[in-house]
Amino acid sequence: MTTIPSTHPRPTNRIKTISFALLFCALIEFLYVREKNHAVEVESPVNAGQLQFQQQHNDMGETAMQSVVMPFQTMQEEDAVIGRKGELTNAAEDTCCIYCTFPQNVCCLLCSDVSSPGEHDLLMASMEGLTHYIMESFHSSQHSLQTQHDYSFLKNRAWAGNSHVGNRPAQATYYYDWVRSIQRVSNVKRVCEIGMNGGHSVIIFLAALSTSQKDSGVHLTMFDLSEFAYSKTAVNYVNTLYPGMFTLHVGNSRITVPEWTANVRNGLLCDIFSIDGDHSYEGALIDIKNAAKATKKGGYFILDDVNPGSPTREAFNAALKDGILEEPRCVENVHFKIGYDNRFDETNARDLTMSWCTAKVV
Repeated sequence: MTTIPSTHPRPTNRIKTISFALLFCALIEFLYVREKNHAVEVESPVNAGQLQFQQQHNDMGETAMQSVVMPFQTMQEEDAVIGRKGELTNAAEDTCCIYCTFPQNVCCLLCSDVSSPGEHDLLMASMEGLTHYIMESFHSSQHSLQTQHDYSFLKNRAWAGNSHVGNRPAQATYYYDWVRSIQRVSNVKRVCEIGMNGGHSVIIFLAALSTSQKDSGVHLTMFDLSEFAYSKTAVNYVNTLYPGMFTLHVGNSRITVPEWTANVRNGLLCDIFSIDGDHSYEGALIDIKNAAKATKKGGYFILDDVNPGSPTREAFNAALKDGILEEPRCVENVHFKIGYDNRFDETNARDLTMSWCTAKVV
């Protein structure tokens, strides 16, 4: 197993330029958002039935995320208490709730947990910078014709055939707000993840947990095959944005995760574990079982690519049946239009349907 710590050679001036700009914007947004305590004050409940997620708050205070139509409804105070069991927030103080699609009539995210539009846009802009830096770095390097053919998806930002969460605003901002909702009531500092791809999810988790303070204890531990030609570029970019807060363990997660668990102190186990690795039933179930042992009891899971009926969803269901996980919360069959030209233009776009689920470790 090869471990790549957070220290690395000095980044190029180009990386510095991009990173310093992002960090400057992040600082300004951080001061502004924190001053307003991050909370979204909801003056009227979300309408029942079809809710258009737009990643903005309309004049009536209704909360939404971008480009998704889903059957979310309002949950009243007493239902919210039942749905959330008071675990992440005082649901009795909230009259607005975004339902899960599974289980039905259960709250997935309180409206007051949703961050401001400006905070969401900063997150998406940060990941857009990573997307384009990887693309430019790859095409400016010398690669064989075969390699260029294999990575033809890097010719535009849609990355067709190798999609990433940085192109899916509703999912990315949901992840971000979900982590922050846990952080508000728990001492969440350590996130683990299987499956890095371009590193976009790393930015989501660290942005959600970072306090801009040195030695805050916030850290993300990644387990990845590091099989893509741009993997090192992604690691360098993340390390520049969040120095000392990211470690990559290179190798098969079936081996690297148990090895890491056996050597880490119990107090340093994962608070949250994200799984987006092997998409076969067997591989996904093995990852879930190993990740559960690497996570604190009562810790949290979040899984990508779990459309109903898929092998990864069946693995998730098996883990629930076997008592490894509990309290599932799923957002299913979300439709995305991923623009080829820029992140706002959906007229020239490819279609994608995604689902994601969260759960607690038993």
